[in-house]
Amino acid sequence: MNTSPDQHSLTLRSNTLLLLLFLFFLNTIGKAQVPYYEYSKVDTFPQPPLHITLDINTAYAASQFYTLSWSLIPGKNNRILDGTYGEELHCFIYDSKGLVGFYQGDQKPEQFCGFHTTDRVVDVFFRVRPVNEELGDPRYFNEPEHFCDYSEFKKIRLIVKHTKSKDITLYNNTGVVTVRHTNKGAMIPDNMPCYKCCDYDQVLVLSRYYVSATTGKILKGSQWLNRKSLYKIVNDLQLVQIDPSFSYFDKKGNQYSGQALIDQHEVPIDLFDMKQFSEVVDIIPYPRRRLLKIINSKNN
Repeated sequence: MNTSPDQHSLTLRSNTLLLLLFLFFLNTIGKAQVPYYEYSKVDTFPQPPLHITLDINTAYAASQFYTLSWSLIPGKNNRILDGTYGEELHCFIYDSKGLVGFYQGDQKPEQFCGFHTTDRVVDVFFRVRPVNEELGDPRYFNEPEHFCDYSEFKKIRLIVKHTKSKDITLYNNTGVVTVRHTNKGAMIPDNMPCYKCCDYDQVLVLSRYYVSATTGKILKGSQWLNRKSLYKIVNDLQLVQIDPSFSYFDKKGNQYSGQALIDQHEVPIDLFDMKQFSEVVDIIPYPRRRLLKIINSKNN
């Protein structure tokens, strides 16, 4: 029996639809049997605003030495940051030449920070960190998540000779993020705990510069996130911070400013010992290794 062109076209469309439905079914079944290995995420470090009073002592201004002190405004905060309950404020002060003063904890928690400058204004960063375990509340140090908190507050700008009993509100710097990648050996869907999971994470400040210890390439934190997969960022690139205001040395002893290296967008890894660049865990808000050198030079 002959079929009309319309019937033939209808039959062809029906067979095509059945074929597509069959392929979709096979694809769905196939995906259900494929192990799910990757889960990536970028998180900020949330924290509430902090209300403080700041004062800069200018008694020794003739020697370009000043003291910044701070106190929490009574009744405006739900945190005690004097070391009593295991937390305190750390402070880092920059002028146009770089880091000029800092406080990042002491045997006895303090609420002041000395600095030298000839500038009219300075930029100040505060962060919350645990005090020495022997001094703080032991219960605080039984909570491991406190040691994963790399948050900081947004920088504030102060006029050196005109900061007297100044009330300031510090706001969370949401540009500090943690990049997390998980190799997850489980099936989809999985309601069971994953088997042989491997978690990797790394802290990045989106506005600061990082050099890859494996390639020498230099980009801002935000640029690394935009151009590379999270897997590469936390596993392959070995990102370490490069600070434009610090000096670095090649293997022959030649000195380079961080800014000069940033301007050329790379560090020749065959010419530089990459260990002089700070590890990621040391970068919030500034490299601990460099701070220790400053401390040692002052003590000597």
